[in-house]
Amino acid sequence: MLYRLIYSSIANPRLRDSDLRSILRVSRRDNAAHQITGVLIFTGRGFAQFLEGPRSPIERLVNRIRVDRRNRDLQVLNTQDCEERAFADWSMGWVRPKASAGSWEGLRSAAQIRRTLTGDRAAGDVMVRACLRLLDPLTIGS
Repeated sequence: MLYRLIYSSIANPRLRDSDLRSILRVSRRDNAAHQITGVLIFTGRGFAQFLEGPRSPIERLVNRIRVDRRNRDLQVLNTQDCEERAFADWSMGWVRPKASAGSWEGLRSAAQIRRTLTGDRAAGDVMVRACLRLLDPLTIGS
């Protein structure tokens, strides 16, 4: 049985691009080692993350993220057991805004994330719907 978790947190206002690159590099390496997959959404002011994999490694990861000074006020939005992964091939997908208004770096990735979730047999469950709601504004017009 797999475990899914989605959380949101507020980014440290001093977060730099180098911090984001570090988060992604370490996440991809460590997540692959612990059989965790998911997507990180960075809005410029906050994060939302969708994680899936074995329960214990995800819980340890969230506890580490909770005390990481690059974010604060982590709130777990939803958790559940599941039988299949929505992000089976992604140690960590990501989406973030560009400086230009309304433009998203990785928009193609957001569309791919949405298609991945929509194709998931568990698309009707609360966890996937919550993630789809987060991604809806990113995929308009794609």
